[in-house]
Amino acid sequence: MAPRTMLAAALLMTSYLAGPTTAMISSGRPGYGFIGYGIKMYDPPCAYGCQGSFGNPLLCSDDGSHSDEMGDMDMKARDIVLWKLEQWWQLNVAGRSVVQPVPKYSYQEALDQVVAPPNATTPSDEPLTGVSLADEETYLATYNGDYTFELSDAKSARYGIVVLVTECAIPIGLSFLRFAPFPRAFVSRFNARFVDPPLFGSRHRVPLMNTAFVPTRGQSFFIAYIILINVILSAAGYRMSWPNSWWTNNSQQVVEYIANRTGVLSLANLAVLTLYAGRNNFLLWMTNWSQSTFLLLHRWVAVICVLQACIHSALYLQMYTHNGNDYAAESKLSYWYWGIISTLAMVVVLPMSMLQFRQKLYEAFLAAHFMLALLAGVAYYYHIVYRFQRQWGYETWIYIFFGIWAFDRLIRVIKMARHGLRIARVTIIDEDYVQLSVRDVSASGHAYLYFPTLTWRVWENHPFSVATSLLSAAAPVSQEHLSGNRTLEKSLEATTVALDNGSKSGSQRSATTTPRSQHHDLGLTFFVRTHTGTTKLLRARKAVPVLVEACYGGSHSSGLSGSDLGSYARLLCIAGGVGITAIMPVVSDHHGSRVVYWGARSQALVDAVHSTWDTALTGVDLNVVVGERLDVETILEQELRNETHVQTSIAVVVSGPASLADAVRIAVARHARMADAAVITFVEESYSW
Repeated sequence: MAPRTMLAAALLMTSYLAGPTTAMISSGRPGYGFIGYGIKMYDPPCAYGCQGSFGNPLLCSDDGSHSDEMGDMDMKARDIVLWKLEQWWQLNVAGRSVVQPVPKYSYQEALDQVVAPPNATTPSDEPLTGVSLADEETYLATYNGDYTFELSDAKSARYGIVVLVTECAIPIGLSFLRFAPFPRAFVSRFNARFVDPPLFGSRHRVPLMNTAFVPTRGQSFFIAYIILINVILSAAGYRMSWPNSWWTNNSQQVVEYIANRTGVLSLANLAVLTLYAGRNNFLLWMTNWSQSTFLLLHRWVAVICVLQACIHSALYLQMYTHNGNDYAAESKLSYWYWGIISTLAMVVVLPMSMLQFRQKLYEAFLAAHFMLALLAGVAYYYHIVYRFQRQWGYETWIYIFFGIWAFDRLIRVIKMARHGLRIARVTIIDEDYVQLSVRDVSASGHAYLYFPTLTWRVWENHPFSVATSLLSAAAPVSQEHLSGNRTLEKSLEATTVALDNGSKSGSQRSATTTPRSQHHDLGLTFFVRTHTGTTKLLRARKAVPVLVEACYGGSHSSGLSGSDLGSYARLLCIAGGVGITAIMPVVSDHHGSRVVYWGARSQALVDAVHSTWDTALTGVDLNVVVGERLDVETILEQELRNETHVQTSIAVVVSGPASLADAVRIAVARHARMADAAVITFVEESYSW
């Protein structure tokens, strides 16, 4: 480009000069959106380059009068139209403050007053009182600094949007594959090989060395994408330029670009991990992925988010301590210590989220997790606002974060308010279990229950499967028709129990029921295994006030097939303990062949469940084992052995302890891989934390 000249009088006529900024604090007009998406930093760059080339003092009289000598701002860039220069002139020639004087002359009017093109530059230490050429080297360095910095930050915004959008869109896209006309047998074998099994070994729900959960192969593919996209976008797309007024060498450019990029990506991932953790996550409504999957992804994205925040902070610390900057002065500024607070809050969250801590101090973990995450978001906001005064839209990421968080909490409150405060009747089943009955409430799937009078921690809530939405108003009295049309494996015979008013039998029974002359009221039943926390306090109460937040879950979809379980000819359910409560609605909604295997800890629990579930047992082949573990291998071999070579469809649903769920997962995947005609799908009904 040709040498640039500055119209000094245009600055004089404003009688205003923006003073130097303090350290790294920048001020200006608020922007809306992101850089490159609604916000321009230095556009057109040649105008800012020319303006930035002049550091000369101006001589302004006390009355605001100005010299009549006009200079020329010769910006004859072929790609810049006049209106853009006029707009820049009007808004920025005197400065970028929120309240800014307006130039007396427009850009075109100022050009019209130029008598002759300038032919010399004015030394930087002399007042600028007339027409002057811009120093070519200074102009080029300023142009390069402004242009490449905006280019880098625009790419950071673009890459942040890519992270946010793809980490939401890919689960939706993959879930929509269930509507594609793939052969069901192919989908069954594909899931058995590439989706359902653990990435390695035989553990998924059971933690590895009691420290971390091994993702499934399907989850691992997406986790790999999340890691790769964040690494690539953190390292790619940088453009260096020289000479450059912003830095003294290229290494400084690289360091600051990476610091800014990782800061933006950390903010984008903060929004993503908040979405993944929410109960009212729109991805749960639009996909067939479980909440357990999203909570697993939440933990992985959180680690990446914290690492990016640490890199951002460490690189800026390195720049200020090793590049001759005034670290002592900078570290006392508000934006600096708010940035430290945000990074530290995120760093502290990680060790407190370790499985061992969650297992031993779960309620403390939840409270600390919530407070530290909120502190990190608030500190992020003040870090950005104190640093940039809302000019460049970085705070938009925080608005997204708080919007997602607030939406989830708002829906929670609405769901609780919908039912109001209720009274739950507590019935002790045995030393391990209690039954909760809440009248005049209807729900399905699972619900979160709040017990505001049990402890001072009124915000605590716990998830429970809804066993039934009907409460018995009279004692169940009827005749059961039990047929022994199947033979139980000998390893199970000694402890098999038929649900015949609590009686025991040495052979497997197929339990069917006829309609009972019994009245039922609207209400919810929950079976709760009491642990050492809040749930243990229930045992001392006969009734307790409760807030019900429902409904959640209950879609009963699986893998790439994504079909409702009702589309499968046979339903095979395996439950352990109170996991039977998650199985009950699945069995009740299915109208084909239904087989249920249930391993219960006590006969008292079996009797209690039977009294609430009796109307759903019609046509169910029910097999109960009390006091022993279910022999998963034997059960599945018996149930699937003769089905893998015929054209049928079987859905296997498991709910119960982690070890039981993993055993069923591995066995079903093995049988599904070997099937050459049958369609076999696996569904796990479980909570994750």
